[in-house]
Amino acid sequence: MTHSLLKIGALFLACFVCVCEALGETLVLRGSVEQRVDGETLTLEYLLHMPTNPGGQRYPAVFFFHGNGGRGEDWMNNTEINRLIDEGQFIGIFPSGHNQSWNLGYERSYANDVLFIQSIIESLTLQGFVNKERIFAVGVSNGAGLVNKLGKETDFFKAIAVIVSQQTLSNGEKNLTGPLSVFQVNAELDDVVPLEGGLFAGGSSEIQHNFMSADLSAADWATKLRCDLEKISEVSFWGVSEVESHVYDGCSAGQVVSYHIINAQGHQINIDNLFERIWNFFTYPSIDSAFGRPIDLDSTDGQLARITIEEPVDAGTASGVSNIRGWALSTDGIARLELFIDGSYISTIPYGGNRGDVESAFPQIQNSIASGFGQTFNYGLLGSGPHTMSVHAYTNNGTLLKATADFYVASFDDPFINHDDFPDLSSALISLDQESGGVRIQNLLLEGGTSHQITLHWNKASQSFQITDVSD
Repeated sequence: MTHSLLKIGALFLACFVCVCEALGETLVLRGSVEQRVDGETLTLEYLLHMPTNPGGQRYPAVFFFHGNGGRGEDWMNNTEINRLIDEGQFIGIFPSGHNQSWNLGYERSYANDVLFIQSIIESLTLQGFVNKERIFAVGVSNGAGLVNKLGKETDFFKAIAVIVSQQTLSNGEKNLTGPLSVFQVNAELDDVVPLEGGLFAGGSSEIQHNFMSADLSAADWATKLRCDLEKISEVSFWGVSEVESHVYDGCSAGQVVSYHIINAQGHQINIDNLFERIWNFFTYPSIDSAFGRPIDLDSTDGQLARITIEEPVDAGTASGVSNIRGWALSTDGIARLELFIDGSYISTIPYGGNRGDVESAFPQIQNSIASGFGQTFNYGLLGSGPHTMSVHAYTNNGTLLKATADFYVASFDDPFINHDDFPDLSSALISLDQESGGVRIQNLLLEGGTSHQITLHWNKASQSFQITDVSD
């Protein structure tokens, strides 16, 4: 049965799914995507392991990407992953790369893997049993390289786990498309993708990836997610394996970045309960889960708490009478929120707004649907220039959560213009800035005859045009 058909430039994509095998309460579906590249039709396959009867429920989904020379069905022998799927934790998606590889520039594959994965996601979302807000990815070796690429170039995934690989130098130069948490696993004795980075060490003259070191790869994620760059480190045992772990917390949108060095192991690592640790991290992104520890939400140590400021946008511009908004939640419940600007207390903030998206991301937290906070605020009162906003949330047991946004205010000298005849646009010149997508208005007159130039840009958060610059 055809689920979707996409035409994108010179690429044609079609998704087909059929029942492959029933496994008790779960079943395996075999799907394919037809992709036409440079006049050749490629058939890209994937397996889908899911409950036999979803019953209208929208499940989280985890993509698993094989290494070079592998196929999606290789994952089907992993009893740990099968157990998590059988328990109804998530739907497993197992794509196979073209020519048993993923196209990272030097491999045998020349498929467009980004569009391949996008096509699968869109097809499954149309069926109504995948929660698009809770899609994750795990990759090993060459598959981890693709996951790093997708993590930078797309906003497909809420979190990723990359195993025995780190970012290449070229991937590290890219900016983020959207926020995500990162769980990176490396091996001390890896002679294929060494901890210290460098050229691909597999002996192939055709594959010449130049890797960052494991440490710098994780630090790059942490820097671009605006995390606290003072990492937390510990040495522990995952089963019988000694693991050196490092965690970056305090990221601007609540993400966590961790990387782990498995001592005395090489490229073919073997770790007890590795995928359960990864799933714990995907489900409960916290310092505990980032260190690979078990999470118990019924204990104090397992409490989950998050706070995010969405408006004003961090590193963005604010102007006029607009919004302060975001969300906060805790397993202990939120008692109150307080607003600080430039270090000074301003007021409490109303809390309890409807946030279905947060509920979808944190269904395990009671009343997460009512986690929104917000109020209107006249940013003009702050005056033009840089400012810092901090929102403090206090949980019911007294724990303090903080979120911070640095932003720039563009305003007139008068923070509130109440004369009916002004601003006066009768003599104004309006032009478009094609490069920045802005609208420039020159010779805008205010009461008293003062002339100004303003620039407007579209603001995604408020869904309206916003003043981003004011000058005389």
